[in-house]
Amino acid sequence: MKRQHGLLLLPVALALSVMGALAYAMTRGGADDASAVDAQYDIEATRYLAEAGLRLAKWQNEKINCDSERRFSNVRLPGVAGTASVDDITVKKDEFKATVTATSARGTVSSITRDKMVFYDRTRQYDTVLPDSEFRDTWINSDAPASSNGGGDHFLEATDGKAHPLLSVSLSSLPNDSRVTKATLWLYLNSSNSVQTVRELAVHAVTRGWADGSATWNSPWTTSPGGSYESRPEFTTAIAGTNRFYRWDIGPLVRRWRSGELANFGVLFKPRGLNESRFNSINAINNGPRMDVSYHLRCK
Repeated sequence: MKRQHGLLLLPVALALSVMGALAYAMTRGGADDASAVDAQYDIEATRYLAEAGLRLAKWQNEKINCDSERRFSNVRLPGVAGTASVDDITVKKDEFKATVTATSARGTVSSITRDKMVFYDRTRQYDTVLPDSEFRDTWINSDAPASSNGGGDHFLEATDGKAHPLLSVSLSSLPNDSRVTKATLWLYLNSSNSVQTVRELAVHAVTRGWADGSATWNSPWTTSPGGSYESRPEFTTAIAGTNRFYRWDIGPLVRRWRSGELANFGVLFKPRGLNESRFNSINAINNGPRMDVSYHLRCK
């Protein structure tokens, strides 16, 4: 099922607004306070309705091919009181500028303008496997915190609290005018001495540059030994047997890299319950790291 981001945003936002309004109303006495909260809720509701209407209009027009006539109409979302109208439209084949005005059932009005929203051709998806030349990797080890494993090892070791694999991919082969819809990273587990019941390997976005020939447990990290990385994992995979591939879905992270929201310093794999688990590196004879990417091209 395709994800309709604008529609998903709205119910969550409205629910949070309702809960906030109720909590505030319960802590304040009097009809005036309740009325003020109600009015503020209505303003927030129409603002989110306008945003959802804008996203829905874009999504509806990306379902048709790039050469079709664009269509914009008033938006009414199921279960939501009020409407969103699209006006002041400037449309090109590959982008549009529009103002969406939302009106609640009580008559509150909010408007949102987006100067440049890009159209991608969702009617055609491209699938590719990134070439080995785009990868670099190493692993860092707390038992030798000042020593580098270099970029020549044939394996990447993962041990709970002691060894973290690092991997980066340049993405340079992807077209500049593309939008990534899916990115799946694969590693092949060759051997392991793990006996714990729970065995997982989480992938985290690295937040500092590193070199495969010089990175160590202690360096060049700015936060703490063992790597500088975002605390929230992008994806966690359960690890079972050996001699097989495991996958991590990192599409949202790849989109953040390509949009410039986050610098692309690659990923760190943080193990839980793993002991001397060795995954093939890019220097292995076969079954090295790989990434499958799906994308849409910008309309031209």
